[in-house]
Amino acid sequence: MSENSGKWFWKGKRVTQAVYKKRCKQTEIEKGIRKRQSENMQTDTVTDLAATTTIKSNIEGRRIIHVDTLAQQLFCIKCGSTLSLVDCVKEKKKFSLYFLRKMSIMSTKAMEPYGAVKLTKDNDILSSCNVEVGTIITDNDSSAIAAMRNSLNYEIVKQADKNHTSKGVTKALWKIEPKFKELNGDSINYLDKCFNYCVSQNIGDSQCMADAGRNIPNHSFNLHALCGPWCKFKENPTSYHHSVIGEGFKEANLYNASLEIFDDLADKAQQYSAGASTNPNESMNASIIYLCTNARVQKATTIFDKKENKLRKKTALTEGCTYETECQLLKCLDVYVPIASFSEDVQPIIVLFDLETSGFRKTADILQIAANSVEFGEFEFSTYIRPSEAIDEKSSQIHGLRYIDDHLECNGKMIETVSLTEGIIGFYEFLYHLNRKCILTEHNCKFDYPRLILAINKVFMIDRFKSVVEGFSDSLPLISKRNKEKGKGANKLVNLAATCKIETEDAHNAIADVRMLQGILFHFEINDKSLIESVLTWDMLDQKEDEKKKRKS
Repeated sequence: MSENSGKWFWKGKRVTQAVYKKRCKQTEIEKGIRKRQSENMQTDTVTDLAATTTIKSNIEGRRIIHVDTLAQQLFCIKCGSTLSLVDCVKEKKKFSLYFLRKMSIMSTKAMEPYGAVKLTKDNDILSSCNVEVGTIITDNDSSAIAAMRNSLNYEIVKQADKNHTSKGVTKALWKIEPKFKELNGDSINYLDKCFNYCVSQNIGDSQCMADAGRNIPNHSFNLHALCGPWCKFKENPTSYHHSVIGEGFKEANLYNASLEIFDDLADKAQQYSAGASTNPNESMNASIIYLCTNARVQKATTIFDKKENKLRKKTALTEGCTYETECQLLKCLDVYVPIASFSEDVQPIIVLFDLETSGFRKTADILQIAANSVEFGEFEFSTYIRPSEAIDEKSSQIHGLRYIDDHLECNGKMIETVSLTEGIIGFYEFLYHLNRKCILTEHNCKFDYPRLILAINKVFMIDRFKSVVEGFSDSLPLISKRNKEKGKGANKLVNLAATCKIETEDAHNAIADVRMLQGILFHFEINDKSLIESVLTWDMLDQKEDEKKKRKS
């Protein structure tokens, strides 16, 4: 890096003066961090934060931590608290090793939900200070947002990062560009610049931001009645020209199309009214990663990069649409599913459930979830889930489900599917609306409940399910004691249904199996009390897991 005859160079390459100064500043910051690392300074993580900090902001009155970056620490603008960057580096090393392990089993995109939970719910620094994250400002990665909301026991407010929102605007405009001659790179950049100006001038005021956003098509088509003082048309209406598009757009169809885009954005102005950018955070992360990177991580990264394509193919179906155009602010769903708080004094009800899976392994995908509440008669739930791997042919021969050309088929008929996250959330909502805790009961439950728990953990909803499910109960031991038929297969669900003269035509369809089990329990006079007495609670499951770990160790 050098300066020679008014020309600016960085590492042998010619750059602008602004870039040169920026690089020099970044280098000074990195030197400061290295110096503090070498001195092994023992600093308190955060000062003056003994209790939870609640700050009323102009964004929905939610808790929000306002953070700015200084050379050697993070600084809270509102309360003056500091966070040692050395501790951040230590935390980043933990995350690096954590993600290094994760990279061996999933794609980098699939790691984002785990990283989001690790930085919010499982953040040691925030926990030690009794601080909770109330508002997040991030891009529109739906999987990461869902993971954070599902893992936390309170509602977290999500604000869109203005840079990613801006990218969503340009993507929407480029999508309609082939239809209109007046749209090109320059005119699209002009409209994007108008949108960014609209956000910057109305930070914190979602109503003014929405009004200004709706007026962008009018301004670009020389309809200046609603323009503010920033518009120069009123100063010289006869000779006014736009800086890029000259006399403005003329195509009527383009007006309608752009109006639709900016109206949609204006309706969601509250979601990006903070006008905040994640660029400083990304720059800091890049610096920390640079400092933490060592030969081991570089070597491992090279190895895992080769696996990336294979992993992406396997995980893409489970991850679903996480960062495509339709996942941007224009299409992003904003849903919060609360944790239940039912009375512990009321006896839990029995809910019969069944799963169909892609194979016999514990890690096999769930293809169908079905449930029936005995207490409420015809209150049923059933959904099909997109698999993330090939379906075992032996399993397909049993339940008739096959994944062909990106579609799930049941006995040759195409059926509608949802992602694993949507399926698990739907099942939770079904149980939540029973308004009482339940005991999930199945025939041969010991086969399916580990697979269900694994799926629940994948989407970070274990705390929510613990709030609605008391435990699991297996009908197989109870029925086998009362069944007079003995021999191999006598207590299989289909054979029991035949013995009880119950229709078995749709056997191995999860919802049909649930109905069959309901009839079999009635035939053998097995009541709720018997099922409740044989319940396997969450505490018992945790104890079993601990015993397994002890045996392995």
